[in-house]
Amino acid sequence: MKQMAIVADETDKRLNAIYGLVIKMFDAGAVDPLSAFFYDKKKDLVAAERAWVKFRDAQCAAEAGMLSQASASGTVVATGDCLMKMTRERIAYLEQVASSIKVDSKLCEKAASACQIE
Repeated sequence: MKQMAIVADETDKRLNAIYGLVIKMFDAGAVDPLSAFFYDKKKDLVAAERAWVKFRDAQCAAEAGMLSQASASGTVVATGDCLMKMTRERIAYLEQVASSIKVDSKLCEKAASACQIE
C-alpha cells in the first residue's frame, strides 16, 4: 500500500504541474494581440478541471461501490486503480493542451524552458 501511495503522490504532482503550466501559459497571454481568447480558455479550463475532479471522484466511488459487493478488500485497490487511471488520462489530455498552445503563449515565446514542467 505504501508503494501505491508514493505512485499516487507522484501522479498528483505531475497532474498539478501540467495544470499549473497550462494556467501560466494562459496567464502570460497570447503572442498575437488579436488572440485575446486566452482569458476565456483559462476560465473554461478552470471550470472543466473542477468538473473533472467531481466526475473522477464520483466515478471511482461508484466503481468501488459496485465492486465492494464482491470483495470488501478489493474496494480500496479498485478505487486506487480507478483514481490512478483517470488521473493519468487527465495528465495526457493536459499535456496535449500544453503542446498545442505553447506556440501561441507569450510564456514560451522567450525561452522554451519556460514551457517545461517544473
